[in-house]
Order: sequence, then structure tokens, then C-alpha cells
Amino acid sequence: MGANALSRWGQLWLGADLGLVGAIHRSKTAIFESGLGERQKEMIEYKNRFAECNQTSKCNVDEISADHSTSRSYFETAGRNFQLAASTAAGLGRHREDESLFGLAHSLEYLNRPNDYVNVLTTLISTFPNSEYTPPARYMMGRQLYTQSNFQEALAVFQQPSNAYLYPKVVYNMAWCHQQMGDLAAAKKLF
Repeated sequence: MGANALSRWGQLWLGADLGLVGAIHRSKTAIFESGLGERQKEMIEYKNRFAECNQTSKCNVDEISADHSTSRSYFETAGRNFQLAASTAAGLGRHREDESLFGLAHSLEYLNRPNDYVNVLTTLISTFPNSEYTPPARYMMGRQLYTQSNFQEALAVFQQPSNAYLYPKVVYNMAWCHQQMGDLAAAKKLF
């Protein structure tokens, strides 16, 4: 059992861990996508119930709500897997940590956990400033700040560099921030 044997065992251990990261990566993505599919089914069911109720005089449409219990379960599981993948990838120094954080943020968004959502986005943006996931993470952060009526902060986030795909959305959201802050001239230039 010389150095070669130890390095072989080390390689097997590392290979097993990298295989685990890959398996978690595939699992979390599939579970999240299943959750999106379930959310779509739930919204179609809600729309149908709403339309049916709207045609009945005895039905109160205000009492109808979407049941997101199935998709919530998927998003909770996906969130745990994204978190596990991020911590495993970080421990191994692998490149998928940024992707896992981005997926975790999406799961938290669908679970309506805005504080956790913002914390994960902040970690992603500060830890991986050059990641391909940073521009969309900044966009998501700006959107959340806007939703929380933090228009000045949202505008500052939207004004940071973005990628070409997001640019039209960013400009549109910047215009809305200006409008909400009462700067109609700046908003008009961007609309």
C-alpha cells in the first residue's frame, strides 16, 4: 500500500463524491421542473374552478383559491436538494455551487419565502460575481426589491450591468421604478 494505492483510493473517493454531486444536480433539476409542471396544472384547475363558479349565482369567486400543495412539496424537496448540492459542491470546490444557489433561489421564490430568497441571491451575487447566473440573479433581486416597494434599491440593482437577453426587461423595470418614485420624465425616456 504505497502512495499509488492511497492516491487510487483518494481518486475513488473523489470520484464517488463528484458522482454524488452530479446525481444531486440531475435530481434537483428534475424535481424543480416537476414542480413547475404541477404548478401549471394547479393554476389550470384554479382557472377552471373560477370560471365555473363565475357562471353560478350562488358561488362567491372570492372564496376560490389555488391549491399549491402538490407543487409546494416539489419545490420544498428541490430546495433541499439545491441546498445540499450547493454545500457539497462548495466542499469539493466544484463549479456547480452557483447553479445550485440559483436553483435554490427559484425554489424559495415559488415557496414565497422572500427573505430567504433575497439572502440566497445576495450570496450568489457576492460569491460569484462573474458567474453566468449573476445577471439573472441581479434581475431577480431587483424584481423582489420592487415588489417590496424598495424602488430606489431596485433601481440601483437594475442599473448594474446585465446581459443582452435581460436588457429589455431591465430597462422596462427601471422605467417602472422611476414612475413609482415620481420621476415621470426619466420613466418616459425608458418606456
